[in-house]
Amino acid sequence: MDSTLFYLLLFAHMIGLIAAFGSVLLIDFYGLLWMLRKESLRGVFKVADIAQKVVWMGWGVLIATGIPLLAMKAFIDPATYIKIYLVLLVGLNGLYLDAIKRAGEKLPESGRTPFWLIYRMGLSTVISQVGWWGTIVIGFLHRNLDHVIRWPKSPWLMMAVISAVFGAAFLLGVFVFSKKAAGRA
Repeated sequence: MDSTLFYLLLFAHMIGLIAAFGSVLLIDFYGLLWMLRKESLRGVFKVADIAQKVVWMGWGVLIATGIPLLAMKAFIDPATYIKIYLVLLVGLNGLYLDAIKRAGEKLPESGRTPFWLIYRMGLSTVISQVGWWGTIVIGFLHRNLDHVIRWPKSPWLMMAVISAVFGAAFLLGVFVFSKKAAGRA
């Protein structure tokens, strides 16, 4: 794993990470400004329209370089399974965020933001941050401190717990904090 090809792929992988995660942080920063009433929700959506293209390009570079890096490693250990899971979770969450943004753009500009939209944006932001920071921490620790960390023998329980927690929160948003429930209140 110390070949020139490995380091070129790793460099491209880091560029993809910087582009994607940097853009995610930009969008989240504008979301924070909206929460502090220093930016409009339309402004956040405008920034997201531009930045999400960079997020998807960077995510694609991460996938395109991650596959050959895994092949060079020649095995997948439990920490890597968790990292792959988090990368897929971030991708699925990105699709969900795009749907949330499209729904929010259809709302009238004036007036209060409905709670169902705030809930979904908040949940999706938490999922995004857990996924991105989780992959970064695992990648760093795995590459630099792997010999001193006791990784779980089986990653499946951890992935199931993460899925159950986020799945329950998602279902809560669908059935309790939905557009229809808000209309009945």
